Amino acid sequence: MTGRQLAVYDFAVQPALGDFYLFLQASLSLSSELGIEDVDLCVVADPSRTRNSVFLPLLEEGALRAKLFELLPMTQLHPKIRNVFVVERMDLAIELARRTDSPYQSCWPPCEMLLSDSLAGGQYIYYANFAQLDRLHRGREVMPRLRARPMVAEWARDFLAAHGRGGVPVTVNLRSNPTHGTHRNMVANAWRTFFDRAASAHKATFFLLGAVAEDFSMFRSCANVVITKDWFTTAEQDLALIEHAEAHMGCSSGPSTFPVFVGDKPASIVNCDAIGDLHTYRGSFFLEGAYLRFSFGSPNYRVTTTPETEASLLCEFEVIMGVLAERTARRQSDAMKLDAACARGMDLHREGHLDLAGQLYRAVLTAAPLHPGANYGLGMLKVQMQQPHDGLPHLKAALLAQLDVPDYWLGYLEVLMQVGQDDVARNILALGLRQGISGAAIDELAARLRNPSPRPAVA
Repeated sequence: MTGRQLAVYDFAVQPALGDFYLFLQASLSLSSELGIEDVDLCVVADPSRTRNSVFLPLLEEGALRAKLFELLPMTQLHPKIRNVFVVERMDLAIELARRTDSPYQSCWPPCEMLLSDSLAGGQYIYYANFAQLDRLHRGREVMPRLRARPMVAEWARDFLAAHGRGGVPVTVNLRSNPTHGTHRNMVANAWRTFFDRAASAHKATFFLLGAVAEDFSMFRSCANVVITKDWFTTAEQDLALIEHAEAHMGCSSGPSTFPVFVGDKPASIVNCDAIGDLHTYRGSFFLEGAYLRFSFGSPNYRVTTTPETEASLLCEFEVIMGVLAERTARRQSDAMKLDAACARGMDLHREGHLDLAGQLYRAVLTAAPLHPGANYGLGMLKVQMQQPHDGLPHLKAALLAQLDVPDYWLGYLEVLMQVGQDDVARNILALGLRQGISGAAIDELAARLRNPSPRPAVA
């Protein structure tokens, strides 16, 4: 389908990270439903506009623009955004969407909404985003979803591993905002006691997220706490840490909305103040027992409406650790089943039932594409069926998955030589020798590489 989407964000009305994130996700979800691959973002930054009183401290144009350029890098989470425009008036954005020669197939929010009376109230974008996500994703995972760029995701995984001290990595979004929403700020003593108690009960490391200006000094002496702002992390890096940690906890604030979109990640959010205006969410956010829940996304995302206490945090963390333990057990059980299926495939392979063996190998790889045994078995089966070129990628995958298995080195090297890639084989052998592989078979293969004998070409 041709056309583009114009996504219009009234930044003067909602200059908050969580609101901007929800808007970007709604834009991505709608463009995907309509088959649109390219999105242009138009940000309206007019400091004279009526806005929610919460953001009055940003009334001055300079402060508003500073905040705008702080959050604009978050657009890189949206894989379809191609161009970004910043305009001073809403009518300019609407004119852009409605021009007779406009390339835009759709506009989010629709122009009718942008022109409506609700615009002056300053909340239309926020609740409309929830309604859109509810319509598109009710009862299931949100896909596609915003993601950190690959290089930022790699940084997050490395950061969690480097500073995790061997514990389960849990991100914690704490809030200590002196200007607005102060009733949702953290109960610092409860969190401090919780971290101390958790240290003796579980092997976990808590990665604290928050603004640079917020004071987390009271947690600096906690052995199981890492204050990420000591590394001046960006908003995109914070969201990448949330995405790649095992679980999330925190105050009701912008970044704490993110985990609902990240698979089935367990998350516990405290002290949400939405209970008084749930009707404005139009069913996308609702009370279920003691928790508030979203109609879409992770079923393990729980929101409480009361300020945190030491006891409540410990209770929530026990639930989180229970979910993680159950998931680990399920993964181990699944891995055992896949290993058993692969072993049966190898038995059939040895017995000469190549078709049945191939079916089992492929079934295992459908569930676990990097399974080393199934990749090795299918690779060798391809070689046996006179298809060595097709077997090479599987043999390489097996080797990369388990570098400590000599047969994987030998199998890959033998087939490289069989297809005439002796130079590649020599390089791989040199790498293997540095890794410590040895034995009579390796010595014999090395001798053949030094003194290759003539062989027929392989088709």
